[in-house]
Amino acid sequence: MVACYRVLLDFIYISQYPLHDEDSLGYLEEALEQYHVNKGILIDLRIHNHFNILKLHSMQHYAECIQNFGTTDNYNMEMFEHFHIDYAKEGWRATNFRDELPQMTQWLSCQEKVTMFKTYLKDYHWTEVEKEQEEQDALESETHPGVGLAISKKPASPSQPLSSIILKHRCPSFLHHLRVYLNCLLPRGQVISCIQLPHARLPFDRLDVWHTFKFSLDTLGNDVDGQEGIDSVRAKPGKSGGDIGDGRFDVVVVAHSGVAESTGLEGALPSITSY
Repeated sequence: MVACYRVLLDFIYISQYPLHDEDSLGYLEEALEQYHVNKGILIDLRIHNHFNILKLHSMQHYAECIQNFGTTDNYNMEMFEHFHIDYAKEGWRATNFRDELPQMTQWLSCQEKVTMFKTYLKDYHWTEVEKEQEEQDALESETHPGVGLAISKKPASPSQPLSSIILKHRCPSFLHHLRVYLNCLLPRGQVISCIQLPHARLPFDRLDVWHTFKFSLDTLGNDVDGQEGIDSVRAKPGKSGGDIGDGRFDVVVVAHSGVAESTGLEGALPSITSY
């Protein structure tokens, strides 16, 4: 029995070496072999009935694990101990203590789904934040002095279908105004008549969409200087697409001509009909 415990202690201390070579691993396997030779005395003295114990079985793999993963001071059992808390203790407490295995399995499945959904929400949130930050940085770094506008190099929503733009931005007349604008850019001999324009086929079915641009107020005749004279306009649809409640669409008044008073623009007040 003394020989059995001695070689077992040798195995434990050798396995804890911070450095190993072929000789030390040979000593480790020799100690394990001597343990198997002498362990029968424990059964003969009725100290234990069998050796079907996981920790004793794992001793056979120590030398191989050290060769593959390094010395034993590089890893521990804390992760597996924590798994025991999640998979056994917490799952057991969530049951009614009768036919517990299906209940524990169901509880673990629910926990995994909740964790996956939290991870998805976190990634989605940070993706939106990073996208807005990149857009903001690009707007601050890129300017067009001649026009007084600043726009990011990359669109916020690239390659959007025209139908999606109409739906998300709530602009049913978008295609009409797009045709009118493109028609104005054509050479004089290629301009399409107003009658044929609604039926004109667009050479594309997708567009890049920017949600923000900045402009300098001094280009509008305001007496401002520096960064204080920068304003921005946003047109960002909601995340759900159809609902604009969580979106943002800034109102912009565009002057088509120089007909304007010092206090505002000329215009007509739309009538409001009550039902």
